[in-house]
Amino acid sequence: MKNIADMTVRSGPTANLRRLRLRAMLDEPGPLFVPSAFDALSAMQVQHAGFGAIHFGSYGLASARGFPDVGLIDMSELAMATRVLVDATDVPVIADAEDGFYSAANIWRTVHAFEDAGASAIHIDDHVSGKHTQVERRVLALDDMILRICAAVQARRDSAFLIIARTDVAWATGCADETEQRLRALCDTGADAVMVTGLSLEQLSRMRGRIASKVVIVATPGLTRSEYQAAGIDMVIYHDLCLNASFGAVNTALAACREAISANLAPVSKGPMYEMEKMLDYQAHDRRSMIAEGR
Repeated sequence: MKNIADMTVRSGPTANLRRLRLRAMLDEPGPLFVPSAFDALSAMQVQHAGFGAIHFGSYGLASARGFPDVGLIDMSELAMATRVLVDATDVPVIADAEDGFYSAANIWRTVHAFEDAGASAIHIDDHVSGKHTQVERRVLALDDMILRICAAVQARRDSAFLIIARTDVAWATGCADETEQRLRALCDTGADAVMVTGLSLEQLSRMRGRIASKVVIVATPGLTRSEYQAAGIDMVIYHDLCLNASFGAVNTALAACREAISANLAPVSKGPMYEMEKMLDYQAHDRRSMIAEGR
C-alpha cells in the first residue's frame, strides 16, 4: 500500500519551471492577459478558464479578509497567501509585494519570502500614500525607488524570478514626462518589467519605443486585444475581475434566497456545485481515503 502522505500532497511544476514559463509567455507576440485571483478557489478557476498565469494582489487579499486595501496586510501575510495559490494551481503566480516592505536594506527578505512561496514574479511600487483613500497622493523619490529595485534584483536567488518595478507617478501627479523618466530609470536598474498606472494607452504608445523592458498595465475597460498589442503592452492585469464577479454573484444569490424565504417559497440553489467539486477533485480524495483504509 502506498504511503498516504504521498497520496495527499499535490505535486505540480517546480517554481523555477513556472518562472521560465512566464518569461516564455512574455516573449510571445501579443499581450499576456492575467486575471487577479483573491483565494485558492478563484485561482483554480482562472487556470481552469485557460489563462496562462494568475495575478494575486493586496486588494484581493485585503477584501477577502474584510479589510480595505490601505496597507493593513503585511509582507508575511501576502507571502503565505501567495503560497496557498501556488499550491492550488500549476501556472505562474504574479504577486503584489506592495512597496517592497520598508527600505532597500530589507528588500532581500521580501524577495526571499516570495521566492520561497513559489511566486514567479513580484511587483514593487513607489507609492507612499493615497492609494484607495482620500489622503494626499505621494510617491517615493526616484533615488529611493531605484535603491529598492536594485536591491530586489540583487536579492533574488533564482535568476528566472521576475522583478517588476511599478510606478504610480502619473496616477499621483498626472505628469507623463516624469513618468517616462522614471520608467526609463527603472529599466536601467535591471528590472525585468515596468508597471505603470495613470497613463492612457495613447500616452503609453507614444513612449513605448523608449522603454527597454516589458511593460505591464492594469486593464482599461473597453479596450481590445489589438489595441493593447498595437501600443506594445506585454501584460494586462485584470485586478478586480474575479472579486467583482464573486461579490456580485453572492449578492444576487442571497437576495434571491431572502426573497424566496419572505414569500414562503423554497430557496433554490443555482450554484454549479458539481463543477466546483470536480475542480476540487473530490473523487481523488475518495480514492485516497480508500487507500488509507486498505480497501
